[in-house]
Amino acid sequence: MLTERRIVLALFAIALGLRVLYGAILTTQPGLAAGGITSDLIHAKEIASGIRWISEPFSPRAPGYPVVLAALYLLSLKQLWLVLFYQAILGALTVVVVYRLGRLFLGVGLATVAALWFALHAFHMHLSYVFERDIVVVLLLMLVLYLVIRPFKKMRYALIVALVYTALIHVDPQYLLLLPVLALFVLFKTRHGLLNIQYISLFLSVVVVASAPWTLRNYAVYGEPIPIGLEA
Repeated sequence: MLTERRIVLALFAIALGLRVLYGAILTTQPGLAAGGITSDLIHAKEIASGIRWISEPFSPRAPGYPVVLAALYLLSLKQLWLVLFYQAILGALTVVVVYRLGRLFLGVGLATVAALWFALHAFHMHLSYVFERDIVVVLLLMLVLYLVIRPFKKMRYALIVALVYTALIHVDPQYLLLLPVLALFVLFKTRHGLLNIQYISLFLSVVVVASAPWTLRNYAVYGEPIPIGLEA
């Protein structure tokens, strides 16, 4: 257990260090700059400035990433360079999730190699330095895959998968298409039919209930029960 913890901490430190180094190099290159104004950043600033965005149309895109970005923006005391550092931390956490996912099937050695390869992936490093949702999407997607594949031991496992998946589709609605696949995984999770029915019922119920607040908000704003966002 101690060795496993050391591996995880080492992978996180390496991944974060590489992303910080990448950011430092990026800012010294002519014509290149980290950050930049994007529609998501504009919406995040609107969210950070008050609650009017809840009752008014502010973006056709899903609300998940702007909400996360707004939280990081406030946590950073509105310093964008610090927001980018926090995004680099999210990228490093994704490397850890990749390791844990690989650990389920490949063993420590190959899982470590896979995580190091991902840590060195230049495109993923770059995602930390743009105000687009991809860095959060990759983290949540890897986390959903890890959670749904590992053995379920208690009902809360299905609950956690549902909550993380709901967060994922509220960041990028295209992953609504993943719902039937995840439902099949949960439905055949164990050899016990009744237990599987309980798992799938809990999973689907939590996804629907957790998605209801923003759907109701969209109905109040747009006059239609639009799930997640107009882009969905």
